[in-house]
Amino acid sequence: MKAAGVHDFGQPPVLEELHGSGRAEVVTDSRQLEQTNESFEQLEKGKSMPDSSTSVDLNPTVDGDCGEPANYPRDLERDVVSDGSTRYHVRPIRPDDGAKLVSFHRHLAPRSVYLRFFTFHPTLTEAEVQRFTCVDYVNRLALVAEIEGRLIAVARFDSKPGDVEAEVAFVVADEYQHHGIGTLMLDELARAARRRGITTFRADTLAENQTMLDVFRHAGFSISSSIDYGTVTLRFQIEPTETYQAALAERESRRHLEPVAGTSGIESEVRQI
Repeated sequence: MKAAGVHDFGQPPVLEELHGSGRAEVVTDSRQLEQTNESFEQLEKGKSMPDSSTSVDLNPTVDGDCGEPANYPRDLERDVVSDGSTRYHVRPIRPDDGAKLVSFHRHLAPRSVYLRFFTFHPTLTEAEVQRFTCVDYVNRLALVAEIEGRLIAVARFDSKPGDVEAEVAFVVADEYQHHGIGTLMLDELARAARRRGITTFRADTLAENQTMLDVFRHAGFSISSSIDYGTVTLRFQIEPTETYQAALAERESRRHLEPVAGTSGIESEVRQI
């Protein structure tokens, strides 16, 4: 899913490519970030800001009409204890998650929404709710993390049939950021994508979104990056290399993941490879 509504601040593009380093270092024009921060400050002060949506329904239909998922992948469900204290459940998204997704989005801080959508987008439209919750679990897959039925994170990849590259996007509830949830979602999403024939992930994020850049930067993948008008594009192959295996093993030592009852009980890829 490509993030919509990217602001063009009229600055010349800056480009940097990194290959095989396992790190994504980015440079940007400080004037771009200054103008971005000025726009965000206007929002915080209550001033009206433009939204990329042409139509915003404040009470969208929240139940997807794509029908019951016939191929819902229960093997992707996990019960997780992360960082020794945060307990939550990871599973694929379902069409009946519309109301939860709307509530999750509404409770995000304006800045978190801005970093995710590249624009001030306080409410999901009906079409967005349906698209985000109605996936085929093959070319389009989304995982959610929840605590007692409340969504705290959403991660997804989108690809076209036959493509081996998929675009990824993540968002974590503000109060649950910096708990390793974003990295876990990336690991789980990459594992699911590999089993569906995806070999490469692409992610677009704002240069100021250091939290998300750090998730990719420290995952253990070899990353190439470019930046254009303050938007960083990252590309990386998701095959489990030795570097990735080592990084994943270190993360797994601080996690406890269990499949839900009734599933096949897939072992960690660290033990399979």
